[in-house]
Amino acid sequence: MRKLMSIWGYSLLVVVALPLSALADNGSGEEGDPGLLKRFLEFTTEEKDLGKDRILSPIVAPFYAPESGVGLAVGGLLTKSTDPSNPDLPRSYVKFFGLAASEDVLGIRIVSETFWDNDNIRFNPDMSIRTKTADYYGVGYENGENVDDGSGTTEYTEDSFFFTPVLLYRASGDFFIGARYDINWISTDDEAALILEDPDFQRFGDKFKLGCKSLPQADRCPQPTDCHAPSE
Repeated sequence: MRKLMSIWGYSLLVVVALPLSALADNGSGEEGDPGLLKRFLEFTTEEKDLGKDRILSPIVAPFYAPESGVGLAVGGLLTKSTDPSNPDLPRSYVKFFGLAASEDVLGIRIVSETFWDNDNIRFNPDMSIRTKTADYYGVGYENGENVDDGSGTTEYTEDSFFFTPVLLYRASGDFFIGARYDINWISTDDEAALILEDPDFQRFGDKFKLGCKSLPQADRCPQPTDCHAPSE
């Protein structure tokens, strides 16, 4: 399965990259023709005005990570003011994308930062859903030192869901107080026979966790948008 998904991941990048490169001049050779590649880059980098104070910036990006392999992320950044009549209010945003990578990784991520009641209340949710193939070598270096990777020894499938909303209230000046909630669920499947015999893995298998903690925070500038940019 892992080999098949690795082939699929690399093939996906080839399917996306090669036609764009080959058709960069749109096959016409005419001077002044922007070409498919340039039009694609313009589409994925230029902001889109959706009306009603909503601005969308597309995201299309290849990536590489040691634990995920080669992959492609597709999504966007949507910004909007919760009160367009207030030019000093930071713009709220929602960042969302789906991704697929060669090491059996599929996922969805949604991150948001929103500003309400003249920036006296902030609500910042973060959610991710992911499925991936991983390896488990046991607890301690000695346990995994002489174990070969493979579907019969170390491999398993992990499905996970994480949701961590943060609610903040302006207590005084630039100081906020609030709470962070942690909701996460992890499930494993297709465990190799060797893993099923490991007591540590079985003890920490499927898990659901719900938590909450207080959160003091000093004011900071929102990352994707200009704090001082007025709404249009």
